[in-house]
Amino acid sequence: MKTTVAIALALVLPLTSGCKLLKKRAPDDGAGSGEESSGEAKTKAKPKSGCALPEGGRVTSAVTITKGCTVAVEDHITVDDGGTLTIEAGAKLEMATHTYISVEKGKLVVRGTEKEPVVLTSANGTKAPGDWTGIFLSADIAAGTEITNARIEYAGAKENFGLGAISIAGQKAPKRVSISGTTFDKNLQSAIHVADGEAPFAKLEKNVMRGSTRSLSAPPSALGGVGAGNTFSDPLETGGKLLESTSWPAFGAPVFVKEHLDVGKDSAEVVLTLAPGSVLKFAQSTYLSVGEHSAASLVAPGVRFTSASTSPRAGDWPGIFLYKTTKSVDLTGATIEFAGQNEHFATAAITYYSANGKDIRGLKASGLVIKDCLQAGMSTADHDCGPYAAQLKVTGVPACRKE
Repeated sequence: MKTTVAIALALVLPLTSGCKLLKKRAPDDGAGSGEESSGEAKTKAKPKSGCALPEGGRVTSAVTITKGCTVAVEDHITVDDGGTLTIEAGAKLEMATHTYISVEKGKLVVRGTEKEPVVLTSANGTKAPGDWTGIFLSADIAAGTEITNARIEYAGAKENFGLGAISIAGQKAPKRVSISGTTFDKNLQSAIHVADGEAPFAKLEKNVMRGSTRSLSAPPSALGGVGAGNTFSDPLETGGKLLESTSWPAFGAPVFVKEHLDVGKDSAEVVLTLAPGSVLKFAQSTYLSVGEHSAASLVAPGVRFTSASTSPRAGDWPGIFLYKTTKSVDLTGATIEFAGQNEHFATAAITYYSANGKDIRGLKASGLVIKDCLQAGMSTADHDCGPYAAQLKVTGVPACRKE
């Protein structure tokens, strides 16, 4: 999940479609300095509003695209240190192929209304997902960046390191981004992609994400920042280390786990709480680990842990690893299926790694269903599952591994 988006070009933005046409300046040599060549005079953009941006597309002060403007964007837009780009209700930006909006150390404020959303779309006559790259939010964006009541469509091109309609770099400070009331439609890759770092969302609510490979791709801690009223038509995606206690809400869509989900850190207890009815789909050979490094806990009653394969079969993924240091695990009424792969030293759907039966603590497994798995339902180092084996509803393999 660690992804770096390098986007510091000297950029150009001619505007048309009934609005002021900006003079096009040749881009720099691509060195990424964001500085003009030595022979050019450097000018600071002045605050302005209307249907145009500063020449060169570089926003370094307060700039507003006013209500009702339609702007043809032929090259990239960069919001730099000290800049705020505000886009008012009813405005429309038609983005040329592979162009993007990059918010470096500045701020982006998109303020549509339900009746007059801001539209960010492709400039192509025949539109298709991935026509333009999308929006980049860097690690240094200013607090107060918001996208409210917008429609973002046909973005997600992989060019320029794009990872979705909105690509959020690892944040240096939490809760700097608010996205609400916004529809993401027909974008390539993810509607929103979040890299490692501080959880970025001050607000993520009442959005609609559809027509992408993934609705939201984010580290496990960032999924805890998902608010109410979102509609996810496509799977979410996560994986990696969870180093702080986090509760995931009910997403209404499965969560694809693309790399090991490791709950716990050395210095403090970490608790992952999953809403009942959640579905986690694990990629081939990936697993869930709770408490390898600390007294971590998992609260997952009624949750389904399964394979991400389109044709699942027993042993697609190793399963769940627990340890002597695992503090508590609630799997009441949960389901584990297609697990038990003989990888990463897994010996059952639930493997107590280097732990004996007497080391098990805080396990709630009443009504836990384990089916279509290899090896066994549960295993310990001394093959003693105590009273827990009797609580499991296991089919096809022994409830407790005996060899």
